[in-house]
Amino acid sequence: MTLVKRALLIAPVLFSCVPVSLMLPILRFHVALFGSSPFLSMLQKRSRPFNNREGLIIKQWIQDWDAKFRGGYTPWEDDEPSEIMEDLFRTHIPEGSTIFEIGCGLGVNAMRLASMGYDVTATDVSPEAVRITLESARRNALPLTCGRFDVENDDAPERKYDVVFDKGCLHSFATHEGRLNFARKVHDILNPAGLWINISGSADNDDDPAEVEKFGYPRLTLSQLAEAVETYFEVVEIKRCWYGKLPSTSFKAWASVMQKRAIKFKGLINGILQPQS
Repeated sequence: MTLVKRALLIAPVLFSCVPVSLMLPILRFHVALFGSSPFLSMLQKRSRPFNNREGLIIKQWIQDWDAKFRGGYTPWEDDEPSEIMEDLFRTHIPEGSTIFEIGCGLGVNAMRLASMGYDVTATDVSPEAVRITLESARRNALPLTCGRFDVENDDAPERKYDVVFDKGCLHSFATHEGRLNFARKVHDILNPAGLWINISGSADNDDDPAEVEKFGYPRLTLSQLAEAVETYFEVVEIKRCWYGKLPSTSFKAWASVMQKRAIKFKGLINGILQPQS
């Protein structure tokens, strides 16, 4: 066997942390050369479903977020704050408002919001992401509260907030049930009439729909976004934008501002809270 073929056979091990978008050319070449590829099983594992504590079937495209942060491989993170985030906060959110960020990642957006005069609590499911954000806030002398929060399995905090912000969390759930459950948790975190500012990848990118479904690109149609949020939120504003500026984040996205509905629930059906009609 040639050295080239040997290298291609062990490539799946070496590239086990590579994002799906970069694995696709290697996968195609593997299949053409050998008739199959170990990457196929790896890609299937990327989007395996899991149950949260309420019994819902929730499928997220990445399972071990902390491993990504510990390994320093976070291609979804930008090194500059989101411009559309800044615009929406300046337009809709008074200075001094309390902000609860879900999925703060490296803390770039949380620190920018704190510098703009907001009372920010930044959270992430990854302890390593929390550590990095706290260190960055201390290094920049910014007043920032930061802690671990698992949006699917942790109770909503007792303290309620004026705004919930997430960039790239809602769209990480591959099923309608997962996105609906995320919206319910955001609703529980907010004060009455509180606002949710969300940035999610758009399905209007020039992607192959089959590859989007198979490999888990974080993309939502406008109807999928509406179906996820309208039970719990009234849409105040939604606009098209770019998700980020880096090659790995420069795709089309939705930027939304939504207001918490004052609703009552009639109970659980199939593990999901149902509003009264």
